[in-house]
Amino acid sequence: RVKEFMENGINVAFAQDSINDPWYPAGNGNMMNILDNGIHLAQIMSPEEFEVDLDLITYNGARCLNIQDRYGLDVGKDANFIVLNGNSPFDVIRNRANVLASVRKGEYLFKQKPVEYEVELDLGV
Repeated sequence: RVKEFMENGINVAFAQDSINDPWYPAGNGNMMNILDNGIHLAQIMSPEEFEVDLDLITYNGARCLNIQDRYGLDVGKDANFIVLNGNSPFDVIRNRANVLASVRKGEYLFKQKPVEYEVELDLGV
């Protein structure tokens, strides 16, 4: 019914609160996994739907919590966001993109370091 709710303007969000605990020992907090499961179960994977599917794990959750007025990148808002590696929402979802950075209230919580190699690689180039 998720698709039906969305088509009728009803706010829907995907979330999970079990992270490596006795009730769900396989949980790891990766919201891209939650999104992947949800869009498959709800059959919301058309090109148009991919453009808004990320809202299911971002803005729509803020709306459920009634914090949408302070959520986002507009001046005066908290600037809580993640940076994902991808060229489009489709790429990000299809590849379950890695989180490159996480920002909370304008400050980095996490920033992925570039890969460093200890050994020299001969790529034959």
